[in-house]
Amino acid sequence: MFNLGKYLRYNVRILIAVLGIGLLLFGASLAAVSIYALHYNQRIIPICPTGLDANNLTGAIDPDGVIVDALVTGHPIQPSTLAEVLSAPAENEAVTSVTLLDVTPAAAVGRPLTARFYVLETTTAGAHAVTITYANNDRLKFFNREVSVPQSAHCTFTVQVTKVAHPDGTFSTVATLHNIRPSFLAPDMEVDVRQLMLNVAGGMVPGIVVIVTALLLCTHLVNAFFGLEGGGWQFLKHRFFGRPGFSPYLIVGGGRIVMGVDSVKKRGGPAGIVLRQDSAIVLESGGALTRVIRGPGFPTLEPFEKIWDIIDLRPQWWPFKVSAVTRDGIPITYEVAVKFQVGPTDADILSAATCKWIRDAWRTEPDRLMDWSKRLIIGDTEGVMRNRILARYNLDELLDVHVRQRIRQDLFEILKAGAAQNLGIEIMEVVLQDATFQGQVLDEWAKTWKMQRDLEVAKIEADERLQEIKLVERARSQVRQEMLNGAVKTLNAMTKRRKNVPIDYVLLSFIDMVEDIAAAQKVFIPEDNLVKLENIKKDLSAAH
Repeated sequence: MFNLGKYLRYNVRILIAVLGIGLLLFGASLAAVSIYALHYNQRIIPICPTGLDANNLTGAIDPDGVIVDALVTGHPIQPSTLAEVLSAPAENEAVTSVTLLDVTPAAAVGRPLTARFYVLETTTAGAHAVTITYANNDRLKFFNREVSVPQSAHCTFTVQVTKVAHPDGTFSTVATLHNIRPSFLAPDMEVDVRQLMLNVAGGMVPGIVVIVTALLLCTHLVNAFFGLEGGGWQFLKHRFFGRPGFSPYLIVGGGRIVMGVDSVKKRGGPAGIVLRQDSAIVLESGGALTRVIRGPGFPTLEPFEKIWDIIDLRPQWWPFKVSAVTRDGIPITYEVAVKFQVGPTDADILSAATCKWIRDAWRTEPDRLMDWSKRLIIGDTEGVMRNRILARYNLDELLDVHVRQRIRQDLFEILKAGAAQNLGIEIMEVVLQDATFQGQVLDEWAKTWKMQRDLEVAKIEADERLQEIKLVERARSQVRQEMLNGAVKTLNAMTKRRKNVPIDYVLLSFIDMVEDIAAAQKVFIPEDNLVKLENIKKDLSAAH
């Protein structure tokens, strides 16, 4: 959402910085110009003539230098009024002839150069504008180099020449000086202020050029260092003045960056992050890990702080096939599925992020990088399943349901202990699918194994039949013995009574004994035999 207050504060900070830099450059330039003008290159002080004859002395003084030259120039002033035109002499051409004589050079720094000003007889009558110019040879030292910075000063005045006629027909020249103006005594304030401002502005230009160049170089450096096509200038603004809003930002979800600015991915902050609930991020800055942040949230990246790794917090379901060799040397393929997820603590997230391995050098990305999920499946689960579990069993044992349950539980316990300790992962479920094997050798082995199983089954069936026969014979022997014992017991009872026992009574007793023994031992007597016995009993009973 757009934050007007934050946006205004951002622009106010930029404005304050620009004004501050401008004032700093202005102050530095003004100080430099003032120091240069007042100390390092003081202006020449001209000495203007005040008249002729005894008052025609002129010259100049340079407080911090030496006056080396003096030059006088002049030109007639054209009449500006009708009276001046009518009073002007009727000559062909106005001539200004002035000169400096008795020039005495300056003896040292701060000493004057002097001369005398003269108006020659050849100067025509009228007004003439005269300028005397003085110059020095100042040189400014800069890093052991000298730069010529000469100065000049002027004396400007008007010479009024009058030709006086004498009785003998000759003329003498009478000259007077008017409007004497040395250049330093009557400065033009507007001109001087304008010149000062130009000098100050000129002094600010190098600073502005340096600052702009430095910013451009920094922008180019940021883009080149992080391999960006742009965004360096925006980074500098955000680095020094903060961000006007939440932008630039990255959206992280599902264990990856869903959307965001490329420069933030490569360079880092300052930037914002929209972190969804199903992800966690590990941040780094300056080559060191700084923070672990679990979603959801809106964290802020510090300058040059960027995302080092993103961890998917959602439960993972990873089915895969494990190729192994059983204890009896049979190659099989066992399909295993593992359900897992990263643990609930920051330490678990850090362990998952820092457990990466690099596989064989000949592999290419992304197969070459072993992250936490690949280490669990390819490294731990496949290795444990192949070397520590499947290699302990024969093929027929692996097909047993109880053995499969034991294998699943063993794999679950081993993965739970190792993954939680080394990878920061919680194992939620382990599922074993069917085992498969292929090939001609395996087909032949399967036939042989089936024959062995058939032989074992036949042997078991034969043993069961033998046991059944033995039981039948044992039962028959027991019946015979009990019949014999019953007969002996009956005869013994008859003998004790010592009476003549009818033969019919003996037969009936024997039949009752047979029926009792059959009922007690659960011996099957055919129906026709039972019918015969019943008929015999009826006949014997009828006889008595």
